[in-house]
Amino acid sequence: MGFGMEEERKLIRFLKENSSCKRKEGSSEMEKAIQRCSFVVLVVFVCFAFITQGYGAINWWGDVQPPDPSSWTKSTYVYVGKDADGGISVTEGDEIETHNAYLGYESGVVGSATIDGAGSSWSCWHLYVGDKGQGTLNISNGGNVSCWNGYIGKNTGSTGVVSVDGAGSSWSCDWDLSVGYSGQGTLEISNGGYVSCWYGYIGNETDSTGEVSVEGEGSSWYCEYRLSVGCYGE
Repeated sequence: MGFGMEEERKLIRFLKENSSCKRKEGSSEMEKAIQRCSFVVLVVFVCFAFITQGYGAINWWGDVQPPDPSSWTKSTYVYVGKDADGGISVTEGDEIETHNAYLGYESGVVGSATIDGAGSSWSCWHLYVGDKGQGTLNISNGGNVSCWNGYIGKNTGSTGVVSVDGAGSSWSCDWDLSVGYSGQGTLEISNGGYVSCWYGYIGNETDSTGEVSVEGEGSSWYCEYRLSVGCYGE
């Protein structure tokens, strides 16, 4: 757990305004005042720590396994929304890296990730946006996500939505990008957003559904080898 600068300022201001540590006559009165002040500090600290989990511009909430994205490495398998809903955000130019990452792992569970701001990035091996549950990935304002393979709506019954919005925002897949692998996938590229891959699929497997929109000046999806629309799905 950690505090950002704004939370620290709020804590200091609160203590200045509400501190009962004023010198009183008699040692017993002073001891009571110190106890009251210590209690206030403890309560405020716990409240802020509970509300804001993270380090600076890397935050998480709900079911994130393992917790604390700032500690992840390229060998970490990550579940954002595994057994219950959960989410992460990376902003202000911070970076995270993982091995395989799952957003919305189990059926009925929602997992979300936001990568926002110039220099903010997430690099991984395989990225599943909606594995068996519901996954959302928002890349905006110059954020970047890179992976080997990307899946939006991986398994039957899953739902995945990815938004890449704004100039400088990008999602780069070195190999395949499937919009609706066996589930339902949606890819939205807007306002100069950029997506690239080697082989792109829209509606990859049987019973899958894929939908892609590319809107706004400078927005594009570049497939170096091939783009298959309705491969076995819709």
